[in-house]
Amino acid sequence: MTKPVKVQLQIYQGATFTKRFGWGSYPYAVTERNGVIVNLATGRPAPSSDYIAVNLTGWAARMQARRTVGDDTVLFELTSSNGGIVLGNGTIDVRISAQETSAYAWKNGVWDLELIAPDGTVTRLLEGSVSVSPEVTRD
Repeated sequence: MTKPVKVQLQIYQGATFTKRFGWGSYPYAVTERNGVIVNLATGRPAPSSDYIAVNLTGWAARMQARRTVGDDTVLFELTSSNGGIVLGNGTIDVRISAQETSAYAWKNGVWDLELIAPDGTVTRLLEGSVSVSPEVTRD
């Protein structure tokens, strides 16, 4: 079981929102120290060549935001089917157009992103809070 990583998202109203997430692992235990991935056994930086990306071929993805976890209203929904999420070799690219973000009248919410394996297994990879910074420059 993968524990979801908590990520705070900031969306700028009226601007295109793009974010790339990665999913992979090292063949040994690692930790992060001052922004550097370190091999726990040696205490040395883990070389990027040791990183093993998860092959997301055949997978699907879905992401929703709501004001609160229990709210029925969806603030936005992105999927690999609607083009809001593009999956690559260990990469998850999220995109919301400037036209869409300009219509956001809400300020704060919560979100999560789930990946669906070809066998139907669902993994909640990411979750967190999301906020919208209001646009000053408008047409």
